Amino acid sequence: MRWQRVMRTILDFLGLRPRATRAVLSELTPIFSAHSRAEFEAGSKAQIFRELHQTELQIITSMGDRTSYTVSAWCAPCGQCVQMAVDMEFGGHYEDWRERLVCPLCNLNNRQRLVATLLLQRLRSWQTPRRVYVMERVTPFYAWAVKALSNHELIGSEYLGPAYRSGDVVRGVLHEDVTSLSFEEESVDCIVSNDVFEHVPNPVAAFRECFRVLRRGGVMLATMPFDASSDVSITRAEWRNGMVMHRLPAVFHGNPVSSEGSLVFTDFGWDVLDWFRSVGFSVAVIDVYASREYGHFGGGQPVFRLEKQVRRDRTESCGAAIACLLKRGLV
Repeated sequence: MRWQRVMRTILDFLGLRPRATRAVLSELTPIFSAHSRAEFEAGSKAQIFRELHQTELQIITSMGDRTSYTVSAWCAPCGQCVQMAVDMEFGGHYEDWRERLVCPLCNLNNRQRLVATLLLQRLRSWQTPRRVYVMERVTPFYAWAVKALSNHELIGSEYLGPAYRSGDVVRGVLHEDVTSLSFEEESVDCIVSNDVFEHVPNPVAAFRECFRVLRRGGVMLATMPFDASSDVSITRAEWRNGMVMHRLPAVFHGNPVSSEGSLVFTDFGWDVLDWFRSVGFSVAVIDVYASREYGHFGGGQPVFRLEKQVRRDRTESCGAAIACLLKRGLV
């Protein structure tokens, strides 16, 4: 179609069309990592964010009144250049870069493609087969993972309601309550949570369970709606005596197993990092990504990276203790 040719010409002019012949791009690394709000605000001033914002404005302006179009970029989960779909499905009257930029092959959006890429990179760095738990089962992400992670043990689950117990299989789908997982302690190498925790009535209990089942040296990659301008998280609703008690007007997100959607219990702020650390994670950090070539627009896409420290052997622990005593002049 003519408008598609025009779009490709514009993207070429803007430098947004990766070469289709390119076999692979360099490994995706964060623009910055933040352990605190101060580090986040400092990192957000990076020049690349201003440059990408100008590119976004140029794309939007070039589209005129169109409510849907495509942006050419490299889909790392698919390993090829594709035309990523952008529309107003979630934004209403503006582009929602986080939820759109959907690959037509794997059907993953911006944030999902990012997490998939980071998962692939992490598994490659380990070099040996691992056990991966994904907090979803009937989604495009899980369908992609089944194919892409065939050399690893993959577990996917959905929350199917309070009538079931973790570990139950309902019509072929594993049910798991992330506040009470059925897995053994330290039995999973990697956990992936794509916008799940905001729908959990007690997120700290979920964080504690994830820490329990994660092996030492393992990692959890998580995304969640996050308010970088708020120091504290806001509880929108609570679960009391088998009933939902609303503090604020109800907000629902899409749910792959229910047309009614999923209720949002928590709007996360900066104290969520403290919650992660309180349950034992040795690393609790927000990695922020942005890439024109990979199609990661939207002012920086944050991914929470939580790591469980490798247990030190007795010799190392004794050495650290002696060093501490020497430093204090006690020996």
